Amino acid sequence: MSGRSDRASPGSDRPWLRQLLASLAVLALAAGLVAYFLPTGQDAPRGESTPSAVLVEVIDAPARAVRPSIAVHGELQAARQLSLPAQVGGQVVSVHPALILGGRVAAGETLVEIEKADFELAVSQASARLEDARAELELEQGRQASAREELESFREFDSTVEADDKLSLILREPQLRRTRAAIERAQADLEQARLNLARATVTAPFDSIVDGEQIEIGQVLQPGSPVARLLGTETAHVLVRVAARHLPHLKIPGWNAENGSRGTARYRLGDVEVARPIRILHLAGSLDPAGRMARVLFAMDDPLGLEQAGGEPAGAASEPIRPMLFGAYVDVEIELAAERELVELPAGAMRNRDRLFVMTGDGTLAIRKPEIFLRRDDRVYISDGLEAGDRVVTSMIANPIEGMELRTGPSEDASEDQ
Repeated sequence: MSGRSDRASPGSDRPWLRQLLASLAVLALAAGLVAYFLPTGQDAPRGESTPSAVLVEVIDAPARAVRPSIAVHGELQAARQLSLPAQVGGQVVSVHPALILGGRVAAGETLVEIEKADFELAVSQASARLEDARAELELEQGRQASAREELESFREFDSTVEADDKLSLILREPQLRRTRAAIERAQADLEQARLNLARATVTAPFDSIVDGEQIEIGQVLQPGSPVARLLGTETAHVLVRVAARHLPHLKIPGWNAENGSRGTARYRLGDVEVARPIRILHLAGSLDPAGRMARVLFAMDDPLGLEQAGGEPAGAASEPIRPMLFGAYVDVEIELAAERELVELPAGAMRNRDRLFVMTGDGTLAIRKPEIFLRRDDRVYISDGLEAGDRVVTSMIANPIEGMELRTGPSEDASEDQ
């Protein structure tokens, strides 16, 4: 019984044979596919084919006459700033009501008065000394006349000529010179006393706004004691730093023009933008040590808008004049002296800040390093580095290689044909 069961099925104990046959069948099928596609040169189906040229977006880059403005920054400062001191000492008896922080005072207005009694007495005393010296001069002139008469009468009896130095003493000439010197000294004392009396009244030297004060009625001042800090309101200055290569393209008084280039200064006052015209005043004689930039001084008239406010009629419909406050950090746009032939591009077209991807006339990629004349926040102006027929690539290229083939979309091709 056991012998028959061992010989029952010849293939039941050979599973490896079936696996070998299946593997051979798969290899035969793969060899057949290769044999079919290689001789015919046909590719296995993989969907639609992709052209080798890279699809890009481009813009034309023609040079044209433009006059861009240079953007710089600076701090607005009063052109005239003064810490006003007292020139004489004494007790303060009067203070101008506008002598407080933010108060406005006009040139020549009295700000502080110091008690004048002592100075008035000094003027009277100096005047009296002058009159005394003048009387002494008259007396001395009389004495000299008497001495001259005596000398003449003496010479009638004795013709001996006295030496010049003895004659000077006989005629009292040294005494006369001393008396005249006393008059000059008395006149100087009187002028000094009058000057001190005038200095007891402290006045504003120019139209100004009070930036600080340290004065009260009853306070005793010493010569040189600070009275107030004043900021002139007629003109403001802005010191900016400009790339030295831009200087030939600006009008600078005393350097290349009679009148300076004009521009606009702006800053925000709350949610409102305040703007004022501005002009170049001077060029500093040295570069800024930090960045080797040229320093240019600008002037702004009526920064606080006081003259405009005074000249406009009052009314509910009139728009309020907004001041350009001192100490504000302002943006300045400077006009170029003349137009220039430049290529204007969006700032996003630049690669690594100083490179351009250009589609040449034969449809290939050229990577250029152009000459950048001016860079603004959203625009770049190119003065050199592009050729006729070049179009600037504005879209991204994954792996840019010089000379690679490029193509544009149908809409851009149509616009080029037109």
